[in-house]
Amino acid sequence: MEYPRYPFTAVVGQGQAKKALLLALVNPRTGGLLISGKRGTAKSVLVRAAAPFTPTGSLVELPLGATDDMVFGSLDVDAAVRDGERRLRHGLLHRAAHTLIYMDEVNLLREEVLKSVLESASAGMFSLERDGISAVEEISCIPVGTMDPSEGVLSPVLLDSFGMFAAMDDVEKTAQRVEIARRVLAFERAPKAFCSAYAQQEAELHQKAARAREMLPAVEVSHAILHLAAQYAVRALCVGNRAEIYLVEAARALAALAGRIYVMPQDIEEAALFVLAHRMSRKKEQREERSRQQKEPQEQEQPQEQQAEPQEESEDEANDAAEDERPDDNLTRDAMGGESKEQEADTGEAQEEAAQTDEERTSPADGDSGSEDRDETHSIETVMARLSLLRKAVCGRKGHSG
Repeated sequence: MEYPRYPFTAVVGQGQAKKALLLALVNPRTGGLLISGKRGTAKSVLVRAAAPFTPTGSLVELPLGATDDMVFGSLDVDAAVRDGERRLRHGLLHRAAHTLIYMDEVNLLREEVLKSVLESASAGMFSLERDGISAVEEISCIPVGTMDPSEGVLSPVLLDSFGMFAAMDDVEKTAQRVEIARRVLAFERAPKAFCSAYAQQEAELHQKAARAREMLPAVEVSHAILHLAAQYAVRALCVGNRAEIYLVEAARALAALAGRIYVMPQDIEEAALFVLAHRMSRKKEQREERSRQQKEPQEQEQPQEQQAEPQEESEDEANDAAEDERPDDNLTRDAMGGESKEQEADTGEAQEEAAQTDEERTSPADGDSGSEDRDETHSIETVMARLSLLRKAVCGRKGHSG
């Protein structure tokens, strides 16, 4: 008898981690997912709750002490003794076909095992040579790992092997903590009744994921979107070319979930928060932090009557920097469909919000192609600022990951 799982839709908050899991379920080419968070933030609960939304309706868990034989397979001793035949006993990767292979406390796994699992999942196959058996096995699984960064971090190479990253925040609002406790107690008291209360929401989400998987092959990516994805990867100083590939695949999944057969710039912007956070270079992070520290004192301490001349110098420097890093004009017009599109700033920085307000007041209503450049540049800068904050969740408390 299978014990009821805690419903996915019953998890309070954690919208980013939920969205990232859905993207992985819709498009396995997103490269899997790494979820980071403190103890007790429902990381394992959330991943296990996603099992019903997989094509098989289940998931496979990789134990912390897994051996190579358990993961990849070995000689079937029973068949050898009984029939005198050398036969392969399939491992966990074979059992995880078309579903999630879940690795709890992934940062505590043996590094060689984790590396082999991620490489095999990315390649879609592995070669096995042992006990007189030579076999090449095709696999199709989605690696999902969870970790507490205070217990240790992964090397940059292993981080880069995960297509996406999501951080689960510790809930601090009293009302949310009360609701979490109420739901957990209700589930423990009557699990079947609790699951029945969320059955309709679960069914709706299951249908949404299934429709997105069916639509995914039809989702197209224009050259302008590819160029935009590459720009994001370059601005984040990502090493290699995995970043833009996973970025496009995650954007395709977002488009499919939205019911579209084409990728829009906002899909790339949202996907960047999942794909680039753990790949962002520390140099980029330090540069963004220094820039914010230099701008804040200038705005708060300088008297308004003495800011006229220095402000002109600051604007000149900002314009020079924008010219160096501004996206291509043709790319902006192609990706945005020739229309000006304002992006919401979600970094919480007062300076950026004020700059956006000033820009909206001074920009003409029609016929200003320069406003498209400013909007697109501001959008990329906003994402870069948010990525700098997200990367702190990757680094954890004990040192940095790369």
